Amino acid sequence: MGVLAGLLLIAPWFAQAAGLGELRVTSTLGQPLRGEIRVVSVKPGEEGLSASIASMAAYANAGLTWGANLTGTQLTVVSTKRGPLIQLKGAQSLNEPAIDLLVELRWPTGRVLRAYRVLLDRPKN
Repeated sequence: MGVLAGLLLIAPWFAQAAGLGELRVTSTLGQPLRGEIRVVSVKPGEEGLSASIASMAAYANAGLTWGANLTGTQLTVVSTKRGPLIQLKGAQSLNEPAIDLLVELRWPTGRVLRAYRVLLDRPKN
């Protein structure tokens, strides 16, 4: 019982770890991936954030399909007035209307993974 109570006391601490917000995509079908993800719930000690597309092994463990067209995609963490933001910049055109994106956010004392289903609209004429 004491262990359970101890775990319940530290559970809010874990719940407040840095996380990944919604993905906002600004590119369309046939273009390289462009978008941004807000980093949420950053607390002291979680500075030094870095982000990347997760490894092929992480995709397999999550039951997601790795898209070869994600190779070379750069994720950059930038500081804004509203807090950290991850900017995504793809190197290759995306010709599939839907792709799985698994993002890994790391900091000196932890990491988090989040999966996104990216749905790309056709370009407007």
